[in-house]
Amino acid sequence: MEDLPEIYLHNPDVEVIVAIGDNWARGRIANEILELCPEIRFGIAIHPSAQIGNDVSIGRGTVIMAGAVVNPSARVGQGCIINTRASLDHDSVMAHFSSLGPGAAIGGTVQIGAYSSIGIGASVIQEIRIGERRTGRLVDDRDRDELRFTLHEALQTL
Repeated sequence: MEDLPEIYLHNPDVEVIVAIGDNWARGRIANEILELCPEIRFGIAIHPSAQIGNDVSIGRGTVIMAGAVVNPSARVGQGCIINTRASLDHDSVMAHFSSLGPGAAIGGTVQIGAYSSIGIGASVIQEIRIGERRTGRLVDDRDRDELRFTLHEALQTL
């Protein structure tokens, strides 16, 4: 990575994406890249089969995989991953370096905190807030007053 400033000097139009699945590691590496080369731009990669609604904001360094759906007025932070066939519904927010596993379904007006990971096939009902550095899956949606999201602290040893 020490060669990055020299590479960028000869390729100033290059855009980069940090292709690491672990949210925390992806954020750490992105920050290291910016420290080495503050002028570098992060790209956005969207698969041609992904569906992106109107008034959607997508942060630099984000990857949206095949069959993913991002519905109107959703906000996706920097360095996020929306995996294959995952959906982020209207007015929902993914903070920086968060991710949706393959097939995850996120209801409308959900807020997902920075570095949080929603697992494969998880369903999150509307208007739920998920804090920073969380990971989990929805286990029951019968009682809207209680957060039914199985959560545990991610990366406690960092």
